[in-house]
Amino acid sequence: MRDLPADGLTAGTLGTIVHVYDDHTFEVEFVTAGGGRTLAVTTVDAADLRPHTE
Repeated sequence: MRDLPADGLTAGTLGTIVHVYDDHTFEVEFVTAGGGRTLAVTTVDAADLRPHTE
C-alpha cells in the first residue's frame, strides 16, 4: 500500500477491483468513504492492494 499522488489517492483509500489484467495488475475504482463518489479509476499492482475488513 502506498500513496498514489498522481491520482490524488492516499494509502487506505477504499476501492473496488473492476478489471483483472493478470495475477498482479488490476484496474481499481477508488471511492469516497461513503461510497458515493468516484475519486479515481487507475491501474495498480497487487502489492498496492490489501483486502477490506469490516
